[in-house]
Amino acid sequence: ECRLVRLELPALPAAKLAAAVNCAAEALGLGDPAQLRLAHGPRGADGRLTLGWLEASALASLEQAVQRLRLDVREVQAAPFLLPLRDDAWVAGEWDGHLLLRRSLSDAVVHPLP
Repeated sequence: ECRLVRLELPALPAAKLAAAVNCAAEALGLGDPAQLRLAHGPRGADGRLTLGWLEASALASLEQAVQRLRLDVREVQAAPFLLPLRDDAWVAGEWDGHLLLRRSLSDAVVHPLP
């Protein structure tokens, strides 16, 4: 289960942006940094980027499955990023008891359904 959040960060070179994202993630108290895997998209013109995280153990089981199937995986996307884009509109979908919302290339959210 991957979680997403939008962060506002200053304009930084790529090398420093990764460090700033890690610091912001620690400040959010997401859990033990050693047990998490973080990924982020590009910083938008509004100064915000999407940060995704999941437990390392969840990614490890995915990596094992990919290796068993001998697949060449280049990236893993959070579920809402699989939704299509529409100009100036949110796109919604439901998957596995969650509401998926996407607004742009880098702006998407997941909400658990009751």
